[in-house]
Amino acid sequence: MKKIILAITIIVLIGIIRSSYAVDTWVSTPTVTIGWDAVTLNTNNTPVDPTKFKVVYDTYIKGSLGVPFSTGRVETLEKNIIFDIEDQWILGVEAVKILLADNSEAARSTISWSDNPVICKDGITFGNRYFLLPRMPIINYSIP
Repeated sequence: MKKIILAITIIVLIGIIRSSYAVDTWVSTPTVTIGWDAVTLNTNNTPVDPTKFKVVYDTYIKGSLGVPFSTGRVETLEKNIIFDIEDQWILGVEAVKILLADNSEAARSTISWSDNPVICKDGITFGNRYFLLPRMPIINYSIP
């Protein structure tokens, strides 16, 4: 009995190690809307002065190769991301503080990724699996 439990444990661990990202929830869809809380404090816990700065957000996706791709910049607290490359993706958000006087970047946060339970709501990590669907009907398909 102990050997069976050990074998099952090893198989499960190999499956976890082989997965690209260890996330709690995978969705499979061509579009995802990601949302986040507003950044209102500087790194020293002082409030961001809205008369001098505005905060915008750069969004990213990162696939199995581990290379982040920018999906744009928004001033809102959510972004609709459209996938067009097949892969398993995690999503990222980076806050950018803009100086209102000359519209220059004053500071950037690190990218917060959706596979990090520390930054995800209730610690539940997530990602998106995007794979193209075959055209229907499928013809000339056979099982060997």
